[in-house]
Amino acid sequence: MIRHLRNRIAGVLMLAILTVSTGIGVMAKPPVTVDLGTFQVTLDRDYIAQAPAADDVITEPKTVVPTKTKWRITPSFNVIRITSSDKRAIKASKKKDRSRSSKGNKWYCGFIRVKKPGTVTITLEGNMGEKEEYLIYAEDPKVKKEALVVNDVKTISINKYLSGIRYLKPTSAESKKPDIASVSSNGAISVKADGRSKITISFGKRKIKGSVKAKLPAFTRRKIKIKDKPVKLMMKNVSNNSLVKFSSSDEAVVKISKDGYAAPVSNGTATVYGKSGSVTAKCEVTVRGLK
Repeated sequence: MIRHLRNRIAGVLMLAILTVSTGIGVMAKPPVTVDLGTFQVTLDRDYIAQAPAADDVITEPKTVVPTKTKWRITPSFNVIRITSSDKRAIKASKKKDRSRSSKGNKWYCGFIRVKKPGTVTITLEGNMGEKEEYLIYAEDPKVKKEALVVNDVKTISINKYLSGIRYLKPTSAESKKPDIASVSSNGAISVKADGRSKITISFGKRKIKGSVKAKLPAFTRRKIKIKDKPVKLMMKNVSNNSLVKFSSSDEAVVKISKDGYAAPVSNGTATVYGKSGSVTAKCEVTVRGLK
C-alpha cells in the first residue's frame, strides 16, 4: 500500500517537473491540488473559472457560479437537448437564441437556473450529433449578518465574514458608512471609528448583505484626575491588556509604567497613550494638588 502510494506521488511529481521544464500547455493556469490520501500535491494543470460578473454566459468547461442566478451556455451548434445531472441544484432547459435566430431558422442555446449548491454536469447536444459537457460548481455564499469587530489591527479580510464558498470569489464589496468601515478593492475591511455599517458583497449579479459592528481599542476613561498616588489605567476592546504599550507625552508631569500605572510627578496635564496592535488610544491625565 505504501509502495503504491509512493509510486503515485512520484508519477504526479514527475508530471509536474515535465510540465514546468518542457512548457507543456499553451497557457499557464492557476494550480490545482491533487489529493493522494495522506499527501497533497499541487500542479499547474487545471483550474476552475469564475463566471464573468458583467455577462450571463458561461464559456469555460469548469465554472463556479453562485446560487440564485441564471446563465446561458451558447455552444457553436444549435442545441436540441440539454440535461442536468442534478435538477434540484441546477435546472436546465433550451432557450431561443435571439442573436443567432432568423425568420426561417430558429436557433437555441442552453439555459440554466442555479437553485442549490452542488457539483452538476450540464450536457448539451446538437442536431448533427454534436455534444458538449460543462461541469458547474454551484456555491451558496453567506455572510454573517452582524459581526462584532474588536479590532486591534483596524483591517480585517472580508473572507472572515463569508461561508458556503470554496472557489467563488467576491467581485465587489461596498460599505454604507465608509467613515466607520470602508472596504477596499481587494476585500479588506478597514475600521475607522466605533459604530455599525451595512456591507454589501457582490458575486456578479448575486448580492448578499451583512453588517460590521466596530469597536476600537480605547481607555475606559478619556480624562482622569490624580493627586499623590499612582492610578491604574485600563483599556477596553483589546485582545490582551498585558500587551498594550503605554507612553506619556510629558514624563515631567506623569510617568506611565509598562502595566499601565500613571504616577504623578508634578502638577499639570499630560496625554497618556495606549497602543494595542496598530491602534493607539489616548487619555488626558491631570495632576492637581501635588505638594
